Amino acid sequence: MAVNIELVDRAKQQDQEAYAELVDLYADKVYAIAYGYVFNAADARDLVQEVFIKAFRSLSDLKNPAQFRAWLFTIANRKALDSLDKKQAPTCADPREIDQLAGVEGRPGATEQADEASTQSEVAQVLAALPDEHRVVLTLRYLEQMNYTQIAEALGTNVETVSNRLVRAKRYVKKHLPRTN
Repeated sequence: MAVNIELVDRAKQQDQEAYAELVDLYADKVYAIAYGYVFNAADARDLVQEVFIKAFRSLSDLKNPAQFRAWLFTIANRKALDSLDKKQAPTCADPREIDQLAGVEGRPGATEQADEASTQSEVAQVLAALPDEHRVVLTLRYLEQMNYTQIAEALGTNVETVSNRLVRAKRYVKKHLPRTN
């Protein structure tokens, strides 16, 4: 996705409508980055607000408007990492998201609820134990449905690094969740 340079230039001139359009354009991607680190919807929403406040306040520092997207995603990554430094290991807020990662989404029958709760707990523990760089790519890929190129752009890295991190994350999850296929 190409950056709308005119929109960024207008936002740099304190045009609030232009900045609001940029927020609308990038909020979902910033949320995906934040969620990939904190693994909690409420915390991710808070981080999105912090990222856009920081970006707005620092917009005059952006030298090349064509680099807005990468600049914004860098802010998102730093804010998310900073938030992890201030907190304990991430927790999972939505059991449906855990189900999706565990591959148990849509299981029928109330008789399996205990097993499902156990699986959710196990998945949450394994995901929380993953290094941040692995957890974020796993989350962006499977919960946010981003492709490798989008993840690389969001994280400011290359596709090969994303692929390697995803392989390591999957390997870790598979090793620590032997019941999954």
